[in-house]
Amino acid sequence: METWALWPAGPEGPGGDGMDGAKSNRMRWLPKRGRGGFTLIETMVAMVILSFGLIAMLAMMTAAMAGGRVGKHGTDAARIARDQLEVFHRIAWTDPNMIPTGGFTPQQVVTSDVEYAGAAQQEMAYGLSWRITNHPTDTSIRLVDVVVTWQEGDDLAGAPIRRLAMSSARFNNP
Repeated sequence: METWALWPAGPEGPGGDGMDGAKSNRMRWLPKRGRGGFTLIETMVAMVILSFGLIAMLAMMTAAMAGGRVGKHGTDAARIARDQLEVFHRIAWTDPNMIPTGGFTPQQVVTSDVEYAGAAQQEMAYGLSWRITNHPTDTSIRLVDVVVTWQEGDDLAGAPIRRLAMSSARFNNP
């Protein structure tokens, strides 16, 4: 790409014939040769393109972090449900907590804590409820359903309620 610069016209006189020897104050455009580098416009365009790329990367990182948070909450909910099912599988068949409930129990609040700056802080509160019913045809089997609920997002008024349900069957093995 050839660029042009403004240079003094040289010893030609006002008539342009160069006969009178007077130096002219006229300037003329001549091609620049041997000068490398970028113009200000090229640099500014490159900076704009770079800034768009950086903004796009920031948006992708923010979305990835939010997706990671949603995944962590789903994993925590699955752990809470699985732990509650384990409790029901370990208690005795005649235990008062293992009798049929007739419906879902009132929600209990279970929190997920994270350690930040040496202290535990609550990250999320989950609601835990369960239902125990007898099997319709076999009285030696009880069906256990566990539901974990939580609200995703910073604005809890408009945040969607998420639910995770797990079911299991408990066999009375005397």
